[in-house]
Amino acid sequence: MTAKRAAILCPREPVGLRLEGSAAYLSMSPSLFMRLVDEGLMPAPRQAKGALIWDADELLAAFRLLPRKKLDLPPGVPPLHDDGLAGEKDWSFKV
Repeated sequence: MTAKRAAILCPREPVGLRLEGSAAYLSMSPSLFMRLVDEGLMPAPRQAKGALIWDADELLAAFRLLPRKKLDLPPGVPPLHDDGLAGEKDWSFKV
């Protein structure tokens, strides 16, 4: 099936992804992705007959739990806060 025909038949983002699609979704190689699955840092796939399929929502949730790398920033560049926002502004909500 062509990509164009698949887009017509399935206009939404895919819910399940095969190995190559799962790795590409997270911008990594299939071998790195499988190492992370083996280490428990990425979810195990679901099995449909012989096909291994990863849940896209579970992949996103697991990706967001990966640790962040601390970067050596050049002088004058403010660090990012844990919420990913730079600067000193208080972004908390007041009730």
